Amino acid sequence: MPGQGLAVILLRPGPQVLDFQDALLTALSPFTESGGTAAAFATDPGESISPGPKRPQ
Repeated sequence: MPGQGLAVILLRPGPQVLDFQDALLTALSPFTESGGTAAAFATDPGESISPGPKRPQ
């Protein structure tokens, strides 16, 4: 299409990054649960948490 360009940057994590990610997920997994409610999160006075995924604005 005239007047438009496309750029792609492809990054591949190195083995140290992947090892760190694996160790981090392994360390955190005992502390995770599914099915929680918004009551599990701290909020500022007057602030609420909307259910569902956060979408970019």
